[in-house]
Amino acid sequence: MYNVMIVEDSKPILRNIKMLLETLSFPIRVTATATNGEEALAAIKQSPIDLLLTDIRMPKMD
Repeated sequence: MYNVMIVEDSKPILRNIKMLLETLSFPIRVTATATNGEEALAAIKQSPIDLLLTDIRMPKMD
């Protein structure tokens, strides 16, 4: 099982990506989400992430 983190500043898009990933039969688990780069960096320091799906342009930190 792979741990996945989604980083997206648009909450509806973040929610839709998470729902889509959870419905697929891939060996993944969405373990963290963030709405900007600073939140993502803090979350990565706390727990290991195998796959990061991220938006390119975000507030505070890209």
